[in-house]
Amino acid sequence: MVKFRHECRSGMAVSSIAPGRRLSLGWLLRGLLAFHVFLIAGCSDGPAERLSKARSAFNSRDFEQAKSIAQTIPAGDPAWSNAQVLLGDIERSLGRNDAALRYYEAIPRDGSPSSLKGVQAIGEIHFSQCALAEAAECFEYVLEHRPDDAKTHTRLAYIYSHSGLRVRAQPHLWGPLKKGKLEVNYLVTLTAP
Repeated sequence: MVKFRHECRSGMAVSSIAPGRRLSLGWLLRGLLAFHVFLIAGCSDGPAERLSKARSAFNSRDFEQAKSIAQTIPAGDPAWSNAQVLLGDIERSLGRNDAALRYYEAIPRDGSPSSLKGVQAIGEIHFSQCALAEAAECFEYVLEHRPDDAKTHTRLAYIYSHSGLRVRAQPHLWGPLKKGKLEVNYLVTLTAP
């Protein structure tokens, strides 16, 4: 009998194989074990499918499962940026803003939809922490690529008006006002001296 060792997730496994069948049975067992681990890890799905599964887990509030799936998407894959947004959203949902910032900041600022989602989320985190200058910089970036985003315009108007920069706040209020997307509480900002 020939003994061989094989690494697996649970530790070492030792198997015995008859000498005449060592190569074929050994390779068969290794192949089956590798295939089994491959399926358990979810590696049989492509990155887009894994991202979809991670989003489903996130929507059902299974944050740890969503995180473990999203982390399997390799850098360089087209779904990687969306996975970083999802990982940041998971961390924000768990109240870990510093970890969320690391995921969002890893996304290149290339104007892509995932880039804009990440920068918007960074701005919201800075806004919630009263880091208004950093939040304004993020929201300005988003508006460069989405000039009709009423929510971002009102955020910037709020930041500028509460920072003593009313002149910079007003253009951000006029656009949403003309489109009927401005909340009443922001109208006061336009009338106050």
